Amino acid sequence: MRKIIGLLLVFVLCNVQVFSQTITKEISQQRIGSVNCNYYMSIEIPASDTTYYIFCSFQNMKYSSITDIGGFVISTKIELDKIISDLKECVKYIDNQSIGFSTGDFVLHSSSKNLYLYDRRGNFDKFTTLSKNKVLKWISWLDSIKVISKLK
Repeated sequence: MRKIIGLLLVFVLCNVQVFSQTITKEISQQRIGSVNCNYYMSIEIPASDTTYYIFCSFQNMKYSSITDIGGFVISTKIELDKIISDLKECVKYIDNQSIGFSTGDFVLHSSSKNLYLYDRRGNFDKFTTLSKNKVLKWISWLDSIKVISKLK
């Protein structure tokens, strides 16, 4: 009987999966208009594998009575540089309502003085808008993160 219990115990212990644990720490946070911007450090334990990323999220303006969050993750310096560059390019045209301008996820419609941010993942686009002053504030925050970031 002891042998059976011992074998059963060994069998159970060999089949127990070890799950890793992740600790996430917020390094910087900024609310810019309708966009929540967070810079995180994520450490996977026990491997001590550290990842840094920026997550910007917003409530989809299409809905007012339900929560529908859109957003995007920036996980590399190349992505961060591209977003900063795209935003700076949009600022040049934001006051000119005679033209439309797009850099992919950032769109200036000729009928608006606001920058539209789109999350095009999934079946339906999610969007929000930012004024020129908010876009400049966002660029400033992203530039400050660029200085301290440990993005790959």
